[in-house]
Amino acid sequence: MRKLFSFIARYTDEISLTIIGVFIYFAAGSTQSGWLYYILALILALMILGFAIPRLSLANIEITRDLPSMCYEDDEIAITLTIRNGSRWRRPFIYVREYLPTHYFSGDRERLFPVMSLSPGGERSITYTVKCLQRGLVTFSRCELGCSYPFGLFPASAKVQASHFLSIFPRGPHIEKLGLLSPFAPAILFGQHRSLSFAGRSFDFMGIREYSPFDGTRFIHWPSTARLGKLMVKEFNDASHTRMILVVDANAAASMGEGKENSLEYAIRAAASIVEYAYRSRIPVTLLSGAGDEIHVLQKPAKLQVLQYLASMSASCSLLPDQVVQRYLESDSAQSRLAGHMIMLQCVPAVNRSVMESLQARRISLTLMLFDGSSFCSRGSQKYAAEKYDEALEVCAASNVACRILRKGDSLKALLESDI
Repeated sequence: MRKLFSFIARYTDEISLTIIGVFIYFAAGSTQSGWLYYILALILALMILGFAIPRLSLANIEITRDLPSMCYEDDEIAITLTIRNGSRWRRPFIYVREYLPTHYFSGDRERLFPVMSLSPGGERSITYTVKCLQRGLVTFSRCELGCSYPFGLFPASAKVQASHFLSIFPRGPHIEKLGLLSPFAPAILFGQHRSLSFAGRSFDFMGIREYSPFDGTRFIHWPSTARLGKLMVKEFNDASHTRMILVVDANAAASMGEGKENSLEYAIRAAASIVEYAYRSRIPVTLLSGAGDEIHVLQKPAKLQVLQYLASMSASCSLLPDQVVQRYLESDSAQSRLAGHMIMLQCVPAVNRSVMESLQARRISLTLMLFDGSSFCSRGSQKYAAEKYDEALEVCAASNVACRILRKGDSLKALLESDI
């Protein structure tokens, strides 16, 4: 019934004209009036032309869509639709209807653009801008072409394939330093000093580079300095503390709150900030997360690969974060390198002392950042009480593990930059 009413609403003029034509047909047959047959023929011609011309006008019309393949949250991007007329005839009064994927962009989901005329073999470009509101992998599928020229009767529409994919990366706050450290992590890992010596630790010579204000003078390479006319230093790599393992909680219970004011979204934005800082400081990153009952390990990925993964993340993992870490420690990928610093971005208040001891045995220092999901939810819809997060803090303190907690309204930038 709903489809019937929708059809009547769409073709009201056509139905009215058909009823008039039927009435005139019977009237002409009863009265044998010649002029009524002329009117009937005119109505019939209008209906045939009104049906045929819009459909012929959409033949051989192509649409291509041009937009960036990647951007960040809150970026404004330009989308260009190019309409080409592949026929030998002019195409007047065409419109293009664009449907934007929901939730990702500002403004109306449906955009209508009229094209007054397309010359034979010609093209017309339409550019509009949208603001990207939320991270994700977005698929643009088809546009709709429409025409009701010349009488507005029997409007025609056609779906035109114009596929495109857009990755919207999470945007975290820009941080100048990473204060979210375990007290056991050496300064060399986090860019505070580039060339430092620690007794009892092995260093590998990496090469010569230009001196920076953070470098120690004892490692100045004088022959290179004299040859190039500027200060050059020897750069070393501490083999036991030159990687960061970033764990992002993707447990099914990690998503608490609505929209972007969500514990999981805060954790992902924190991960994006840490990743940007790590690559800027040339710190190797291993990303650890999960989906379903599997763990995902990205060993030394490119920055875009990490951001792409973060853009696609959802709360779909059946494993708790400590279970993900335990499986990683037991996997082959973790056996070759058993030292570094692990940062866990965790929304579920579940900590495991045995996992912490396993990390310490492998010379992996740990920092835990808890996102208090109870502060993101209204009263009565909380998955975990605030007391559970306080208990997790106590367990971390008893295990000598550095821990921070973020609640809704806290500054993520300040928390990441402040020293523990």
